[in-house]
Amino acid sequence: MKINILRIIAVLAVVTVAAINAMGQVGSWKQVGESGAWANTLGMIAMDGEVWSIESGGSLYKTRVL
Repeated sequence: MKINILRIIAVLAVVTVAAINAMGQVGSWKQVGESGAWANTLGMIAMDGEVWSIESGGSLYKTRVL
């Protein structure tokens, strides 16, 4: 029984490492806008296919996600 639990833990560890590796591949992130374009953004939230952001000057923006 103890060996079976250790095997299950080992398999879960391998699956977890593989999943983290797959999600963190180089090139999986894409820059949006020019460098520094989001420097004044205080906060963002995604809802129903749209991204809402609040800028430091008080402006509220809504962007439709493709």
